[in-house]
Amino acid sequence: MKANSTLSDPIMSRLNRRNFISGIAVAGMAGFAGFGPSKDERRLPDEGKRIFHNVLHVDVQEGPDAVQAAIDEADRSGMNKVVIYGKQAEWNKPVYLPSNSTVEMLEGVKITSSMNPQDAKPFEVGAGTVCGALFTNKDHENGNKNITIRGGQIDFGGVTDESIVWAPVWLHNCDHSRFDSIVVENVVRSYGVMFSDCRNSIMTDCVARNIGYDGIAIRLDCRRIDVYRCEAYECGGPGIQAATFGRGAGATHDISFIHCRTTENIFVHGYQGPGGARGILIHGCTAHRIAMIGQVEDFTITSCKTTSVGLSCLNDTIRNGRIDSVSFSDLYGPGTEAVTRIRSRSNGSIENITFSNCSARTYSGRITRFGQTLLEAGSSARYIDYVNCAFDARGSEGPTVFFQHNSEGSMAKVRIHGCKIHNAARVVEGPVDGVRIRDCELHNVGSLHDGRPVNIKTRDNDDW
Repeated sequence: MKANSTLSDPIMSRLNRRNFISGIAVAGMAGFAGFGPSKDERRLPDEGKRIFHNVLHVDVQEGPDAVQAAIDEADRSGMNKVVIYGKQAEWNKPVYLPSNSTVEMLEGVKITSSMNPQDAKPFEVGAGTVCGALFTNKDHENGNKNITIRGGQIDFGGVTDESIVWAPVWLHNCDHSRFDSIVVENVVRSYGVMFSDCRNSIMTDCVARNIGYDGIAIRLDCRRIDVYRCEAYECGGPGIQAATFGRGAGATHDISFIHCRTTENIFVHGYQGPGGARGILIHGCTAHRIAMIGQVEDFTITSCKTTSVGLSCLNDTIRNGRIDSVSFSDLYGPGTEAVTRIRSRSNGSIENITFSNCSARTYSGRITRFGQTLLEAGSSARYIDYVNCAFDARGSEGPTVFFQHNSEGSMAKVRIHGCKIHNAARVVEGPVDGVRIRDCELHNVGSLHDGRPVNIKTRDNDDW
């Protein structure tokens, strides 16, 4: 028996395991292609909907009322799945999915909308945020489970009202649910595809374009969410983000962004109180910027391509993070002066962070530092490691340095080990308390430091 190579990948194994546990299966439509009427075809006496293989089929032009009727009938009869076929139609009314239900839109189905808040029957989430959606779950208060929405293109270009928060596809307070291969575009305010207060759920192969804020959104108290191969373009906000709607409104735990792409940013924003953001994985993603913001701990950013990685704890704490095998360059626009930034307001702290096997090379001339601190008075950072990283400042405009600390907060215990540094004025700059520079290759580097670091030790560095 041929081994399944996917199972050897720990990240794919995690997704496959979650699919198995949650009982969510991706059903291919190959068997439906070219399928004609069979002896098993029959009609519901009241709605006249076609049934193939125990699945209700509805033409998109029949509208949301017909689709809702089919969903309700499928729920009553135990069929559980509704397929929407056809081409294009205007819908101005939401569709509600009960637990244990699937709605699948076949290839070519496009839904446009110009609904207003009265059409949308708004619902509230978080601390009174008023929201509207085209597809959502039936019971926001008590929750639903095992809901799948798959396929289709949804264009909200006709929705001009900005008095409420819109997300055309939005599940709230759901468990073991899934978004799959959905395209959402032209949302003025604010989101594309949204999970809020959800658990044990997956978003895969979704695309959001021209969105007012987040194209791909994980919000409020979400736990154990995987976002796989999703994309966001031309967004007014971060693009892809896991966050709450406000301080104390929820936690963000065990969230994965895997092989995602955005011309904007991938942000994770945690708040104090319920535990902030914890157990974050960003793997194989491409983004303009990647950042951890607020209260964040136990995170990994690995095998990504980006302009910069930022750690901004505000007045909170960021700790226990690993940034590995990230390639920095002027991606989706000019880069920042520093490819890794450690930022804090007063009273914030950042600690136990490792940058390993990362590389940075300037193309536009803007990248002049590999690492930089922006610490306000009263804040601190410590135990920051740079291991086996490569930095080439050739062609940079202005002074170049591998690690710079010229801000007012305290910076202690920086380790630079096994790095390759090219064409920089110096390795470390600023009043850092405790520096170790060991086993590095220095190519056309002016000096190890500027005389301001204290408690500095160097060993086995090759100056070429």
